[in-house]
Amino acid sequence: MKSGTSFIQSRLFANKPMLPEERGIPVPGMNWLSRVMAARDVLGSGEEQWAKMAGKVNAHDGTSVISMEYLGPVRAVVAERVVASFPSHSIDVVITARDLNRSIAAMWQETVQNGRTRTFAEYLAGIEARRPGHRAPDLPAPPESGRTFWRQQNLARLARTWGALAPVSLVTVPPPGAPRELLWERFCSVLGTPPGGFRSGPDGQRVGRRGVDPWVIRRLNELLNEQDLGLPGGHRPAQGAAGQAGARRPEVLRAGDRAAGRAVGRLPCLSADRRAGRGGRLVGRVVGRPDAGRRAGCRSGVRLV
Repeated sequence: MKSGTSFIQSRLFANKPMLPEERGIPVPGMNWLSRVMAARDVLGSGEEQWAKMAGKVNAHDGTSVISMEYLGPVRAVVAERVVASFPSHSIDVVITARDLNRSIAAMWQETVQNGRTRTFAEYLAGIEARRPGHRAPDLPAPPESGRTFWRQQNLARLARTWGALAPVSLVTVPPPGAPRELLWERFCSVLGTPPGGFRSGPDGQRVGRRGVDPWVIRRLNELLNEQDLGLPGGHRPAQGAAGQAGARRPEVLRAGDRAAGRAVGRLPCLSADRRAGRGGRLVGRVVGRPDAGRRAGCRSGVRLV
């Protein structure tokens, strides 16, 4: 989540007819919603889309791509179910990873867009309280936001779960100011196809998240809750309105940076000997040493770029 998947998926589906014809790489599924339905199926909700999608992959004698962020943080039993869906194919898992100090602000903004009212400080407190390997049993239950954040952002757990079943490639999301195409180039290097010759997606990013500060949206959520007013199912108060501007506020970035240093805990998938499970690789860069913050009780010396 919040690790370049929208950009990659937008590019893949903008080139859906071309990929199988010119590159021999089909992209199963009609659109993002069809992939969501397939993911819900394999997660156990009773839909029938996953079998259809897996059937298209199995019918192709070559590389296919299924890109769906919901599959990243699944439990081991679900990962085993996914891999077992392709008995005649070898599976390669690609995890896109964003630096935590940027993910924290983006993930908080996402909760606000989904109608939550936690302040940024409350969100940070939940993340720190729930950081992997640091929860004391005698402490009161920390906010649920921390559990959700680490379920989606604990790279060590994701890499261990999938790395036990297949090679894992960790593709890092470039930092702000990097060439716009760099993430796509990194992804294509794993896919095994040249990065040139592709049409851009609708925007390459999620559309309509500029202009309105997320603090304004959070306050709107509070007012709606106070009046016991809800929105029609499937709608979000921030759709087409919430802005990246708030997540870029200097105080938010500084707080996110501090929280990343304190909350990152252990990321064994970034160490040289365990970074990508069996047979995987790192595509991108890890800046700093994983043990740089050990004496301070954290791993704040590591950045993904």
